[in-house]
Amino acid sequence: MDGEIYIKDHKDWLKTKEIIDNRSNLPVVMDGDIWLLQVGVNLGSEIDGKGSSYARPVYVFRKINKDTFIGIPLTT
Repeated sequence: MDGEIYIKDHKDWLKTKEIIDNRSNLPVVMDGDIWLLQVGVNLGSEIDGKGSSYARPVYVFRKINKDTFIGIPLTT
């Protein structure tokens, strides 16, 4: 993206995030799992999701607790 201007659509992501935040049945993840996750549109240089679902495959590197893990995106 050298020289390109990329405008992020945070408003559309916020609508999707509201739906995700209201889910009550969260999946159980384990170290070593690969999940297709909605990673969203982020600030700065973090990895953004792709497409209308803002999804990317993510490797679960380390599970911290039932609500948190360290994940590594598998695509660029």
